[in-house]
Amino acid sequence: MQSSLTIKTTGISPFKVVYGIDPFGQLDLVLRPLDQRACTDADQRVEEIKKLHEHVRDRIERINSTYSAQANKHQKGKVFQPGDLVWVHLQKDRFPSKRKGKFMPRVEGPFEVVERVNDNVYNIDLPCDCQVSAMFNVSDLSPYEYDENLSNLRSNFATRGG
Repeated sequence: MQSSLTIKTTGISPFKVVYGIDPFGQLDLVLRPLDQRACTDADQRVEEIKKLHEHVRDRIERINSTYSAQANKHQKGKVFQPGDLVWVHLQKDRFPSKRKGKFMPRVEGPFEVVERVNDNVYNIDLPCDCQVSAMFNVSDLSPYEYDENLSNLRSNFATRGG
């Protein structure tokens, strides 16, 4: 007999996880079957609780791995090497002078990656006038891809006096 309050991840009630039995309800007037009663031997009871906790831990790990696999299905890991060129996303709290209005650029660069601290943190070669830390999270970086057409458009625009 399952309690009406069960957690989706574990499939059992939190009360049962802690105490090893489902709580008595107001309508539980019938004696429980022998296989559902708590054991009176302390050593055996400890083993039952340990098995229950192991079962709950395994189930939580299994459910979490399926959730993370589903959430990360379309994620691509970004890994930059020293010498790569990257765009730096300008956050308002980190670059207040560069993000004053809607029409200001949202990225700056390209800048060179100096050092890969770990998979999430990179040291970027910033110009001296930025006055911020050169360590950036990978979520604030995007790869720079050289586009010859874009540079031609800029030079044509400058020569026409636009």
